[in-house]
Amino acid sequence: MKHPRMSKNSRVTATIPALSGGLNVGTDPTLIGDTQVSDCRDMHWKDGMLRTREGFVTDAAHFGKLALGDRTQFFTDRDGYLLVLASVDTDVSGDVYVTVFDPNGVPTGGYFSITGQRGLCGFFVSVGNDEAFAEYSSLLFLSNGDIFGVHAGKNVWKSLYNAAYVPLYMTGGTPVTSRAEPALTGIRVEPYNRLSDWFRCTYSTNGTGIYYYLPRLCQGSALTVTLTRANKTLTWTVENGSGVSDTVGGYQVKLDTTGHCFWFVKDGQPCAMESEGIRNDVTATAQRAGTAGPRVSDMRCGTWYGGDRSAAAGGTRLFLGGGHYVMWSVPGNPLYFPDTAYASLGDPDEPITAFGKQGEWLLLFKEHSLYAAQYVRSDTVTVEDVESGAVTDTTATAVFPITPIHTEIGCDLPETVALLGNRLVWACADGTVYTLSTSGQLSQRTVTVISEPIRPLLKEHTPAVSAGVVIDGKYLLLWDNTLFVATDEAAPRWTRWSFEKTGAKPQSLCRAGEGLRIPAAYTVGSTEVLYWFRQAGEADTVITHSGTRWSNAAYTFTPRTVRGLLCTKQFDLGVPDEYKRLTSVFADAAASRKVSAAYVTEQGTYTDVDRTARDGIRLTPSVSRCRRFALRLEAENLRVGSITWRVITGRR
Repeated sequence: MKHPRMSKNSRVTATIPALSGGLNVGTDPTLIGDTQVSDCRDMHWKDGMLRTREGFVTDAAHFGKLALGDRTQFFTDRDGYLLVLASVDTDVSGDVYVTVFDPNGVPTGGYFSITGQRGLCGFFVSVGNDEAFAEYSSLLFLSNGDIFGVHAGKNVWKSLYNAAYVPLYMTGGTPVTSRAEPALTGIRVEPYNRLSDWFRCTYSTNGTGIYYYLPRLCQGSALTVTLTRANKTLTWTVENGSGVSDTVGGYQVKLDTTGHCFWFVKDGQPCAMESEGIRNDVTATAQRAGTAGPRVSDMRCGTWYGGDRSAAAGGTRLFLGGGHYVMWSVPGNPLYFPDTAYASLGDPDEPITAFGKQGEWLLLFKEHSLYAAQYVRSDTVTVEDVESGAVTDTTATAVFPITPIHTEIGCDLPETVALLGNRLVWACADGTVYTLSTSGQLSQRTVTVISEPIRPLLKEHTPAVSAGVVIDGKYLLLWDNTLFVATDEAAPRWTRWSFEKTGAKPQSLCRAGEGLRIPAAYTVGSTEVLYWFRQAGEADTVITHSGTRWSNAAYTFTPRTVRGLLCTKQFDLGVPDEYKRLTSVFADAAASRKVSAAYVTEQGTYTDVDRTARDGIRLTPSVSRCRRFALRLEAENLRVGSITWRVITGRR
C-alpha cells in the first residue's frame, strides 16, 4: 500500500553578482531585474560596486547676500568661473545684478547692476574657442538690448552694444541732381544687423549729383558722413534730431530723415562734390527704421553651431532663440545677426526654450515640440567680392534646413538639457526624462523615454528648481533637493542623492573641470545667503545659524557622514507559491561603521542585529514561511558588491 509523502525540501543557493542595474520603483519589486534595486539612496555604481556617494561640503566663505528674484540664472564659463544673473522686480521697477565668483567660490569683484528696468532678464553664452572673441569668456544679453562681454578671470565687463557690426547695406551709389529723380541707387551687399539699427552706404562723387538717397531711416536718425580725398578724410556728424552738422572743411551736411536723403551744403546752398577719381569716396552711416521679424532683445537662449566646429565644443555661428524664432550670426562674429538669417518654428504661442547639439545636428526645443537643424553649405560673400565684381549674387549664404522631429514632445525645463556620451538627455515638468537616439536620421521614433524606473519619484511634484549636467560620464538631474544620477547612455541606470539634510537649497548644477559644484541658498530670516558646495570626502556639511539677520548671524558648519541605503528586488526564486526559509546571507560589502540589515517580505519587515563589516557581512536570518524576500542594507560609507542567499524552499 502506498502512502502519500510530504514533498522534499530543496536547498537553494542564489547569487546576485552585482547590484549594477540601478534603481527601479516604476515596476513591481518582484518583477524588476535581479541586479536592480527597489530602493537606493545616496549611492551610485562605481568601480564595480554600489557605493555611497561623496559628501556635499562647503565652508564659511559664503557668497554673501544674494537677491533671488523672479529669475536667477547660474552659468559656468570655460574658465570655471560662476556667473550669477539675478532679476528682481518691484511694483515700480526692476534691478539686475550680475556677480562673478572664481572656481573656489570667492567673489572676484566683477559686479554691476542695472536699475529701473522692470522685468529685465537675459542669458549668458560662452564664447568657446572663437579666436575673434578670445578677449571674452562669455557674452551677456539683456532684454533691454544691452550686450556685455566678460572675461571673468580679469574682472572686466565691457558694453558691446556700440561694437555691434555696422553692415555695408549698399555700395556703388551715386548722387542725383534732383529730389524728383529715382531715390536709391547702388548694389545691395550686406543685410541689416538685427542687433543694431546702424548701417552704412557708400557713394561715388561725380561733380554733378547733389542728393544722396538712403534706405528708410528711423525718425530723428543720427548720421555720420566721411569724404575721402587723396590727402585727407573729412568727417561730419549730424546728431539725433538736429538735421545739420557743424562745418568741416568749409562744408556742412544736411539730413532729411523724412525724405531719407542727405546732401552737402556750402554757403547755405546744396552743392555737388567734385570727383577725385576715388571709387566709393563717400560713406554714410545712419539708423534704419525698424523691420519685421525677431529682435535680438527678444531672445532667451543661445549656442554656437555651424561650420567646421559644429560639434558640442563649439561652432562658427551664434544661434539665438526666443518666441517662435531662431536667428543666427555670421561666421565668427556674434555681434552681427543678418536680418535675413532667421526662421520661425511652429506655433507662435509656443516659445523656443533651449538648444542642444548631438553629432552634426542642432536640436531646437520648444515647450511641446522638437526640431532639428543641419548645416548644409556656406557660400560666404565679402564686400571685396562685390566691389571687385567677382560676385554679383549677394543672396548666397549658409543654409540650415529645419526639420520637425516631434510635434508633442519638447522641453519645458531648459536647464536640464545635457549631452550624455553621444545622446542628448532632457527632462520635462511632467516627470519624464527623454533621450535622443544616435540614429543618423532623426525622427519621432528616435525620442525615447528613459525615466520609467524613477518616474513615480519625479511625478510627485513639479520642481521649483531643475538643472542637468554631465560629469564623469554621469547625467545628474536636479529636482529641487534631490539629484537623480544616470549612468550608461544607452540604457541608463538610475540612483538618487538627497541634498535635504544640508539645510540649503540647490539653485543649479555647475561643472568645474570634471568636478561637481552646487550653488545652494541658505535662508536667514527673509534673506538668501548663497554657499558653494562641492563633492568631497564622506560627510555632508550641515549649515545652521543663530540670529535673525544674515549679516550678524552666527553660522555653524557641522560634518555629517553620508549614510547609503539600498534594498534589493523581492526574490521568489522562480517558485512564487512555495514557502521559503532564509538560512544565511553573505554580502561582499564594507562600511565605516556597523551595517543595519533588514529583510522585506510579503508578511512584513524583519530587522537583524547590526553587524560589523570586516571581510563582508555575514547574516543568519530567522525568517521563515515567506514566499518572497528582499535584503535592505544601510550604513555610513556603505559599499556593496555581490550578495549570496541560502534558502530552503518547499516548507509548509
